[in-house]
Formats: sequence, C-alpha cells, structure tokens
Amino acid sequence: MTGRTSIHIAVDVYSRALIDDEFKKTSHCVIVFVSTDEDGIPTAVPKFKPETTREIDLYEYASKLVEKRKAVEEEMIKFRE
Repeated sequence: MTGRTSIHIAVDVYSRALIDDEFKKTSHCVIVFVSTDEDGIPTAVPKFKPETTREIDLYEYASKLVEKRKAVEEEMIKFRE
C-alpha cells in the first residue's frame, strides 16, 4: 500500500532449527517508510494499484492497519504529557 508519501511493506520472518528441514513463519510486521528528498522533506510516491487477488488482500489489510494505528495514536494522546 502507498499513501501520499508513505510506502507500507509487509515483512514475514521464517526460521527453523538447524536440525529441521522445514522453515516456519515466526513473525510478521508491517513497516511504514516515508519517502523524503535530499533535505528530509516528505515527497510524493507513485500510487500502488493492486491487481492480483493477493495484492488486493494485502492492500485491504494495510488499510485496516492504518485505521487501527490512528485509533491507537488517539488513545495515546492523553499520555503524551
């Protein structure tokens, strides 16, 4: 997913014990990067347009996380002081 200046990237981490052959998913997160110019000013990024079913699912997932993050930020306001 992209915002006006942000890029959301899903990261899956897989690991295995050295004695095992199979990797297992052990962690997942979404990292949000902000595109900046050489002066550190946020700059626009090309809009991502999901096309495949998987891309659409991930786009919707990222959109839900944006809303949840906003709710968390609003809840935290009273503890900033």
